[in-house]
Amino acid sequence: MRRTAVAILGILVLALACAEKEAAERIYPKNYREILAASEVIEIHGETADSTKLEGDKYLVDNLDYILAQNKRVAVNFGAYWCKDCYKFDPYFREAAARPEYAGVVFAHAEVDGTRGNENFRNRFALPGVPVVMLFENGQPIEKNGQRGILFGEKGDKTRADLENLLKTFFGS
Repeated sequence: MRRTAVAILGILVLALACAEKEAAERIYPKNYREILAASEVIEIHGETADSTKLEGDKYLVDNLDYILAQNKRVAVNFGAYWCKDCYKFDPYFREAAARPEYAGVVFAHAEVDGTRGNENFRNRFALPGVPVVMLFENGQPIEKNGQRGILFGEKGDKTRADLENLLKTFFGS
């Protein structure tokens, strides 16, 4: 009886160990591309979809032009690592990215600080500062009834409600 109990206990421990290993393999992505695919918000590190101009940016999947070309609707949060207002607004953006009504929208964050190599974003999209959320449809900045799909608060005063109104206005949910 005691041997049977020990054997059953051993089998249970072995089964739990295998289940934990299997769960860990499913939960934790193995490489950078899998991490991006599993994330609700893609971190953009590159700017051009022309692979001859990537100059060391080997991750085409997180390249802004590639994302814009491959997806119908894209919301990009332009920010900078040193910006306190960007840190305050980021949770609202990530929360919206996880909402089921925006499942058809790709959410991305683009670093625009010049020391990080993406200084062209600021000029290219005439960004008034950071943080800025810009909406794109079919690869182009979206505009509806003369209103641009852009959200910018001059003093970091963007709220969750501001973002929700922008998304509802242009992506209708």
